[in-house]
Amino acid sequence: MSIINDAVNAIKDILTDHPKYNEIEAKLDEIIKYQNEHATPTPTPPVPPTPTPPAPNPNPVPPTPSSNPFVGAELYVNPNGVVAQFVANNPNDPNIDLLKKISTQPTGMWLTGGTEAGVYKQVSDVLKDAVGKLVTFVVYNIPNRDNGGQSSGGAATPSAYYAWCGSIDSAIKDAGNPKVVLILEPDAMGFALQEDTQGKYKRFEMLKIANDILTQNPNRFVYLDIAMWNPDTQPMADAIKASMIKNLRGFALNVSGYNALGACTQFGDSLTAQTGLPYIVDTGRNGNGGILGQWENLTGQALGLKPLSLINVAHTDANLWIKPSGESDGADNGAPPAGELFYDRAVELAKNSKW
Repeated sequence: MSIINDAVNAIKDILTDHPKYNEIEAKLDEIIKYQNEHATPTPTPPVPPTPTPPAPNPNPVPPTPSSNPFVGAELYVNPNGVVAQFVANNPNDPNIDLLKKISTQPTGMWLTGGTEAGVYKQVSDVLKDAVGKLVTFVVYNIPNRDNGGQSSGGAATPSAYYAWCGSIDSAIKDAGNPKVVLILEPDAMGFALQEDTQGKYKRFEMLKIANDILTQNPNRFVYLDIAMWNPDTQPMADAIKASMIKNLRGFALNVSGYNALGACTQFGDSLTAQTGLPYIVDTGRNGNGGILGQWENLTGQALGLKPLSLINVAHTDANLWIKPSGESDGADNGAPPAGELFYDRAVELAKNSKW
C-alpha cells in the first residue's frame, strides 16, 4: 500500500504548478482514501506450536543388529570334529551309521585359547574352508573361565584377552568380513551373578570390551551366552542391562546343556520380554530333555532337533548344535577329558534320537 501512496505524492509534486492543481490534489486524495479503506491487510503468518518431545523410555531396549543371520543360510560342517575324525578313520565300526548322524551335522567352532597367532590361524583356516557357508564361532577364553571347573583356563589377564579377541577380529577382516555368528563366553554371565559386586562388574567389563572388539563390522552377529541355572529370569535380565553390552544380536541358551526345548523357549521368551532381544537354542543333546541344572555327560539323553529346524519361530532366531555332540563334558566318573570323543555317549545320543 505504501507504493501507491508514494506514487500519488510524486504526482502531486510534479503538478504543483498546474492551474488546476487543487482539483487534481483532491482527486488524488480520494484515490488514497479509497485504497486505504478497501485494501486487503497482509496476513500475519501463524506461529507454529513448539513440539512436545516424547517422554523418555524408562526401560530402553538396545537395538539389535540387522536381521536374523540364519534365514537362507547354509551352515558350515566341521570336517575335523572328533566324531567326524573317528568316522573317517574307522569306516567299519559297527555303529558307523549312528555316528554319521552326528558327524554330518554343523556345530559350533570353539575358540578356546592359545596364542594370538594361533587363534588367527584357526579362524582363518575355518573361513577359508567355509566359503559361502555360515560359521558359528564360540568365543571361550575369558580370564578365570569356568571358575575352576572341568573347562577351567582362559587368558591370563584382561589385556591378554582383548588382544586375543583382536586376533579373531583381524582374521575375519582379512577373510573379507564374511557373515559370521559368534557365541560370547559360555557360562560367563552365570558366573558373574555368583560374584560380589566388584567381581561381577569386572566380568561385565571384560564381556563388554570383548564384544566391542568383535562387533566392528555389521556382518558379525553376537549372541551372549545366558546360563539357565536359575529358572527366574529377572536377575539375568537385570544383569544384561547392567552390563551395558551393546550391538548384541541376542542371547544363546542351553549351550552344552540338555534342557528340554520347551523349558528353553519358556525361559527365552521371558528374557526376550524383558530385554527385547531374540535368542538361539542349542538342541544338540536335548532330545530327551534332561533335568534343569544337570549337564555333565548325562546318560539316557538323545540328539535334539537338527540345526535350523527352527528359524524365526516366535522369539527364536534358530536352533543350532553349539556344543559338538559326542564330545565329553569332563573327566568325572571315568569319562574322557572335556572336548575329547566320548564314544559310548555319542552312540547313545544317536541311538535315542527321534529321527
